[in-house]
Amino acid sequence: VIVETDFNLVVDRVLFAFDNCFCVLLVLKIAFATWLFYSALVVVGVDLNVSNIASWVFGVLFAFVLNKWLVFRCDSCNLKVVSKEFTTFIGSRVFTGVIAIILFPILLGIGLDQSLLGVDGAVAKLITSVIEIVLNWVFSKYWVFKKE
Repeated sequence: VIVETDFNLVVDRVLFAFDNCFCVLLVLKIAFATWLFYSALVVVGVDLNVSNIASWVFGVLFAFVLNKWLVFRCDSCNLKVVSKEFTTFIGSRVFTGVIAIILFPILLGIGLDQSLLGVDGAVAKLITSVIEIVLNWVFSKYWVFKKE
């Protein structure tokens, strides 16, 4: 019995680690897809600000689909359920986006404007992005896709 319990604990930990790695890979995939979309728009001559906004919209839509069905495994296709999830997802993303917009210049102002790999302000951007990603996950898990 003890061996079985230990085995179950090991399996649970392996699955937990796999899920976390899977989530990290999805975040990277969303970031990469958003960057590609932005780059494609810029290459064809779309204004930088318009490209940035369009890539954010694309990234949020792409993230919703991946989070709903792959990360949080919410299988419902009921229009009322999906509409509620989508609305709260967009709301939470707008909220964390506003936090990022406010936090970034604050971090620059307190001296975190160092460059990383030749990109000015990358340290502040990295810190802001990590906070935004963590908040997005918390909102998605405990508010948007919470298990009833």
